[in-house]
Amino acid sequence: MSAKQAPTSYGQRQLWFIDRLEGGSTEYNISRAFRLKGKLDREALQLAFNTIVERHESLRTRFAEVDGEPVQVIEARKEAPCDERS
Repeated sequence: MSAKQAPTSYGQRQLWFIDRLEGGSTEYNISRAFRLKGKLDREALQLAFNTIVERHESLRTRFAEVDGEPVQVIEARKEAPCDERS
């Protein structure tokens, strides 16, 4: 399955315009880190991530510009990598 395009909503278009105006601000990004202790079932974690990404198109969506206008590009379903980090 290949990527498909969809029009942007009014709110998405506003955020796209602000991003173009301010040059890639990270103001709307929210990040969190959690430290988990105990044995990790990597296979179950990978399955959970893949299921969530498959179910929610918004996690597979990026924004592109076509003829000067923003569009949503919804990527095909694929695996979400779970990297091993210390």
